[in-house]
Amino acid sequence: MGAPIPTTGRIAGNGAGKYTFYVIAVDAAGNSTTSDPVTIRLVPHEREGGE
Repeated sequence: MGAPIPTTGRIAGNGAGKYTFYVIAVDAAGNSTTSDPVTIRLVPHEREGGE
């Protein structure tokens, strides 16, 4: 059997530019597992060119 197939992704923000992302996967037998949370920090990006 292969690895569980990710079926749902959730992103939750804490209001400080950081977001936690984790994947809920369900295997062929219907057992769900949740991945370890991954924290993503968003950094403001300056747009190039234009006005």
